[in-house]
Amino acid sequence: MAKGIHFDLVISDMQMPEMDGIELARHIRRKHIAIPIILLSSVGDDRPKGHAELFSSVLTKPVRQSVLCKHILQQLKRHDKPTIEEVEVRKKLSVDFSKEYPLKILVAEDNPVNMRLTERVLSKLGYSPTKVLNGQDALLTLEQNHYDLVLMDVQMPVMDGLETTRRIRAELEQQPVIIAMTANAMQGDREICLHAGMDDYISKPIKLDEIITTLQKWGLKNVVRS
Repeated sequence: MAKGIHFDLVISDMQMPEMDGIELARHIRRKHIAIPIILLSSVGDDRPKGHAELFSSVLTKPVRQSVLCKHILQQLKRHDKPTIEEVEVRKKLSVDFSKEYPLKILVAEDNPVNMRLTERVLSKLGYSPTKVLNGQDALLTLEQNHYDLVLMDVQMPVMDGLETTRRIRAELEQQPVIIAMTANAMQGDREICLHAGMDDYISKPIKLDEIITTLQKWGLKNVVRS
């Protein structure tokens, strides 16, 4: 640190040769007032209690991975340093995504929670999907308007996703890409969906990376066709 190398966070042991954790924190604070310092202390060592102002967190060893991770993230967020994961999500959730992969999307989903989640993710990617609650409504909507891609729940009232897909493949002149959405991630489900005429398969609850990869895949093919 004396050489001018920048660090966002310091994790220090309490008991170390030549200079313990408290003395190290004092030296750091003289030149780096704001840098968060997490101290790892042994059970029964009460010395850090008298120097609470030096540390952002004091954790007792052995430290569980989940606890250490939580405190690291808290300190990085507190100092306006977004984590790599957050930065990547922000990059992915961009309205420019729909410009790069233009798709007219229909979502067929009867569960309101799943529908809201799907709509929220798609809207953050720049899409304005049309929503229907069952397979019959999906078929009627597709008869009236062309959609590039359908996110089709498999289990729906009135007409399920498999039967709806079979009807679409048999009856419609303009064919959309149909992506199955199912919570039954059982072995063989993918084959059942593909056999019914679906093009791809994603599991619920929808994962950001999975839906982005799927939309990129089929959006790129749509651009090429256009």
